Amino acid sequence: MDLGVGSTVELAATQPHQVAVEVLFPGEGEGDSFYGGAFTTFLVQRLWQASPAATYQEVFEDVHNALKRHQFEQDPHLSEETDRREAPLFQTGALSDGLALLPIVSVDGDRVEVGAGRAVGITSGSVLELEGGARILADDVSRDRTRGSVLSGQAQEGTGARVVGYRFPSSELAVNVAGVGTRVRDAAQAALGDVPGVSLVEDEGGFSHLFLRRTADDVRIVGLDGAIRHTFDIDEVGGEEFVHTLRKEAAARRLGEMDNLGQEFGLEVSMADDRTTLGLGELVTFRARSEREGYLTLVDLGTDGTVTVLFPNPYDRNNRVEAGEEIVFPSPSMDSDIVALPPSGRGMVRAFLTSEPLDIPLEDDFTQGDVLLADQLAEAVKSAAGPVEESSEAVRLDTWGTTSITYEIVE
Repeated sequence: MDLGVGSTVELAATQPHQVAVEVLFPGEGEGDSFYGGAFTTFLVQRLWQASPAATYQEVFEDVHNALKRHQFEQDPHLSEETDRREAPLFQTGALSDGLALLPIVSVDGDRVEVGAGRAVGITSGSVLELEGGARILADDVSRDRTRGSVLSGQAQEGTGARVVGYRFPSSELAVNVAGVGTRVRDAAQAALGDVPGVSLVEDEGGFSHLFLRRTADDVRIVGLDGAIRHTFDIDEVGGEEFVHTLRKEAAARRLGEMDNLGQEFGLEVSMADDRTTLGLGELVTFRARSEREGYLTLVDLGTDGTVTVLFPNPYDRNNRVEAGEEIVFPSPSMDSDIVALPPSGRGMVRAFLTSEPLDIPLEDDFTQGDVLLADQLAEAVKSAAGPVEESSEAVRLDTWGTTSITYEIVE
């Protein structure tokens, strides 16, 4: 079949000089963990969540941002010389309300099995709504299956389901200390034992987000993809900077996982001129737009891991936005500039649009912190979203939205 020139779109997990990594995704409780390609796993999730009009370019950017939010170093590739980059992926009516429906594969009394699971992000304790209005509570989630009990209505095999209430799993940062000697391990345990949001893993085969690896002269903090994230002299392990670094890693993980599997409206954030790279000292301008009215919160996870509430702030507290309204930060009322500061590296800005303002402190200057502030922001988002009626642990997904943009500061 002659598809014509430029009809093929190539999606690759990495750039030619990089390695596509396969990582262990943790199970919940007694649930089985599973291996999967980082790019492929996030691509499957984004395809499921994509709107009917989503283009290859938009889904690709979503996947790239998801990789960066979860601290993977690889940069995926989308073929450039094709006119299909801006074409819609989906040409059928298989979508409902902007989300793909997950198939009900079996019904046995009040027990229902859904043909999707951890691989698309579903968690135990989440609530799914079936075509026809029935709702089920997920209580047994594996890689490719979700099993649950009917809460209301009647379930029918062959219909579809969507997530309407999501239970966020534990977001502790698991740091593996099995690959270092006793001295380093003891120092790390003494320093990190009481740090909120950080847990130490002593089993070499236990799931971990970060790994301590010792060489002859230093100790390295290595990510799931094998990339070296930080390097410390052996005598620095357990010190103030070591602890500070891991607290910020925990904060980035906490906010990086605040995704909405059932987001019902578009929310965009970008840098001026669609740039994502800045030189030290350059002016920084962000733009945001939401398809729905509400309260907009912008949070920066800086190149050094510092969490900063950009908007609202003491200089501009009014973060109420209308549907379609473009918000510029810094706003004219702030009468000030924001510049790209060291250290060089990669950062991220997360945007949250909620129906109620977030209950977060606005200090005399920009509110900053680490994992404690990240926890406060995450809990504020969940509180503003509200719980579903059927489960106090599951957060409603129809009342809020989120997006992110990654940026890089270079010397």
